[in-house]
Amino acid sequence: MRNANFFLNTLAACSLMATAASFSSCDSVIYEDLDPCEVNHRLRFRWDHNILFTDAFQGNVGSVAVYGFDADTDTFAWVLTEKGEALSADGYTLDLNGVAPGKYTIVAWCGLENDGERPESFLVSDLVPGVSTRKDFICRMEREIREDGTHHSSTDLYDLFHGTVSDVTIYDNNDPEHTGDHTYTVDLKKDTNSVRIILQQLSGDDINADQFTYTVEESNGLLNHDNSLLDDETITYHEWQKQTGVAGLASPEDYPEVGTRAWPIENPISTDLSTRAITDVKVAIADLTVSRLMANRKSILTVRNGEGKTVARIPLTDYALLIKDKYKKPMTDQEYLDRQDNYTLTFFLDSHYYWTASTIIINSWRVVLQDIDFQ
Repeated sequence: MRNANFFLNTLAACSLMATAASFSSCDSVIYEDLDPCEVNHRLRFRWDHNILFTDAFQGNVGSVAVYGFDADTDTFAWVLTEKGEALSADGYTLDLNGVAPGKYTIVAWCGLENDGERPESFLVSDLVPGVSTRKDFICRMEREIREDGTHHSSTDLYDLFHGTVSDVTIYDNNDPEHTGDHTYTVDLKKDTNSVRIILQQLSGDDINADQFTYTVEESNGLLNHDNSLLDDETITYHEWQKQTGVAGLASPEDYPEVGTRAWPIENPISTDLSTRAITDVKVAIADLTVSRLMANRKSILTVRNGEGKTVARIPLTDYALLIKDKYKKPMTDQEYLDRQDNYTLTFFLDSHYYWTASTIIINSWRVVLQDIDFQ
């Protein structure tokens, strides 16, 4: 009798479990009045397209703006934005659950909204839902237009990032075949670059940053929806900060690693400094921020003295690419320019305060210029 009761109790328990399973099943067609199974759609952002090859989104991107375009008509459908502390959370994602079901191409511009300490650096087109297309979607760098019609920028641009992801499908909550989490990743590229210019006089004489002006010229202030450059006026970027600093000169006796792999910069003042002690010398430092650099375009960096005479003039992108191979990573020229966002160039001036045009240090790498053709 005991065995019979045990069998009946077990059968009853199995029936309850089966009933519960049918209530929780998304495929049930009997209990149509039940809430559908949960569907979640999210965007995550990744910025590992940098020279460290490491995701550095957290702590470097302060705002995101994502624009959804209908995959069939390519017309603008919706925009979502977020900024501030939320982006600093581990595993940050942007919720897409409020987006209407459909298939979309998403264009992201990150860094449009910032701390408010200065005017925003980039603005995007106003889009009309159902009318505007991606061809209408442009990101424009703000600039000063002077009375003579020339375009200028003298500010430290806020960091700007771009990314696109296609085939983003938002499923209906009532679709039983696509329940669960659907996460799409936006891979970002950084479009802004910091350029630091350092001037040092070969004799070690004092130098003052206010003796010079520093510019970069490039027509790169209009960015298309795919991050390519559109035709634009030439923008003259000026230093937003300049200062006079101090640099040390080291002798081979005191620093035997000079010129080795551990210390890739050879002392540019002399190749035989065995009798020279460590000396502090003044250097002129200027900082500029420029928009995206392209391998197939010329961006001209110029340093002039107080009389307006040219001290140094180089094609910035060509010089930047001189050290690409130092990073021991296989990269195209454009990939390197997109990954590298900081450039420090040290020029050594003769007794008349003109660049000697034989040696330059780029990002701590000494480059000896011999028969280099930048055509």
